[in-house]
Amino acid sequence: MSSQIQGLFMTMRLWDVLDILVVAFFLYRIYILIRDTRATALLKGLIFLGLFTVLAGWLQLHVVSWILDKLMTVLIVALPVVF
Repeated sequence: MSSQIQGLFMTMRLWDVLDILVVAFFLYRIYILIRDTRATALLKGLIFLGLFTVLAGWLQLHVVSWILDKLMTVLIVALPVVF
């Protein structure tokens, strides 16, 4: 495990670090914008659904994965309409 982490840092370039910092900055700014709003609860729910979808795929729960996949499709359409 430590050799994998060491290998990761050995292959990391300056642009990779800059890329991570830019993404982290934008995610932080988005968090600051939605903090203490109703969108925070929505974001927590979406993160939970995303993690549950990954877990269902990892555990090869085919029916649950199919249902969550269809739910995500509906949410992509419904969220802009609702908000």
